[in-house]
Amino acid sequence: MDAYEHLNTLLSTAIAEHRKRKDSLRRASWALHISVMLIGATSTVLLGLQFSSTGYLAWSRNVALVLGALSMFAGGLLTFWNLDIYWLKRKVILNQLVMLYEELQFLRVASDSLSIEDLRPIFVRYVTLLGQHNDYWQELLNRDGTAESAGPAAPAAR
Repeated sequence: MDAYEHLNTLLSTAIAEHRKRKDSLRRASWALHISVMLIGATSTVLLGLQFSSTGYLAWSRNVALVLGALSMFAGGLLTFWNLDIYWLKRKVILNQLVMLYEELQFLRVASDSLSIEDLRPIFVRYVTLLGQHNDYWQELLNRDGTAESAGPAAPAAR
C-alpha cells in the first residue's frame, strides 16, 4: 500500500467513525430534549385538567409527581452528559476530517504522482486533529479529578 492509499484509508475510516458517533449523539441529545418537553407538557396537562372526581385528583397528582421526577432526571442527564457540546465537537472534527479528505483528493487529481512530502502536511494535520480530540478527553478526566493521566498508574513509593 502506498502512502496515498494509506492516508486515504485513514481519513475514510475516521470520517465514517466520527459520522456514526456524531449521528448517534445527535439522536440521543434530541431524544432527551424531546422527552423532557413531552414529560413536562404531560405533567402540566394532568395537573390542569379539572374533574369533579376526587379519585382523579389524587391519581393525577401522583402521576404528575412521577413525571416531574422523570423530567428532572432526563434534564440532569442532559446537564451531566453535556451531549450537545460533545455532539458539536464531533461535528467540528468530522468537518475538519472531510476537509482533509477533500484536500487529499484534490492533490491526487492535480498531480500524477504524490511524494511523501506532498502528503506529509495532510498527515500532520490528521494526527494533530486526533491529538486535539484526545486532549479534550484528557482535560475532562483531569477536571473531574477521576484521573491524573491516561497512562497506567505509577507504583506507590515505599
